[in-house]
Amino acid sequence: MNCIPNTSGTAALAVPGTTGVHGRLLRQTHPIVWMQAVKPVQAVNAEPGSTAMAIFSEVKTSALRLAEQGITHSIDLRFLQSMPDERAALTALLGRGEVSAEVNSIGRSQVQETAIACVWLIRHFNSEAEMVGELIEITDIPEILVSDRQAVAHCLKVLNASALHGIN
Repeated sequence: MNCIPNTSGTAALAVPGTTGVHGRLLRQTHPIVWMQAVKPVQAVNAEPGSTAMAIFSEVKTSALRLAEQGITHSIDLRFLQSMPDERAALTALLGRGEVSAEVNSIGRSQVQETAIACVWLIRHFNSEAEMVGELIEITDIPEILVSDRQAVAHCLKVLNASALHGIN
């Protein structure tokens, strides 16, 4: 993709193999602003557990919204991988519920209900058992646990074929 400046302060966006409706280059109608950092980002000295408390506050607000309005929410926790103390504090705040599940697909996923009903901690692992994703879902049932109804016919066909051949 190339950006071709012109004199009007706008730019033509040239994407190889891509043209507009009439075979012309796509034109961007707003000015392009190039961002450049002026000085390095400074580290913030926050209280230990402050990130966990902020996430916990969001979880409580979202859980009330689910209970009152049926609105689901998810919170991506991948940024906590570099903050093990915050992750541990959040896990302690959320507690552990009664339901847990493991899904084995492309990788392995762990689903754990927290002490708050309808709040789920979900961790995804790759084939080398490295955690590649972590999130909190505020919902009745996490999406990863919902079965695909369209797969029922195929699964029954496979099971019937196995039963005919005496394979369990």
